[in-house]
Amino acid sequence: MAVYIEIERIEKNEGAALFRFSTTDGRSGVFRIDLSSGDTFLEEKLPGDELGKLYARAAHKIRTIWKGGELPEKACWAS
Repeated sequence: MAVYIEIERIEKNEGAALFRFSTTDGRSGVFRIDLSSGDTFLEEKLPGDELGKLYARAAHKIRTIWKGGELPEKACWAS
């Protein structure tokens, strides 16, 4: 089964950034990344993502880009 997650930055301050991650059927959640450590925290659970797999994929994508020295406004995760 193919998975596609859209990721969009919705807020940024000196210490953290918030991202909304959404599925193609319109469900969405929100996570935060700490800009000093790269740690991520689920702020709003995506409905139906009981095991947190979609959150983990979206957070991994943003953390990987952050480690490269960038913080994107938009990204996606696909498999």
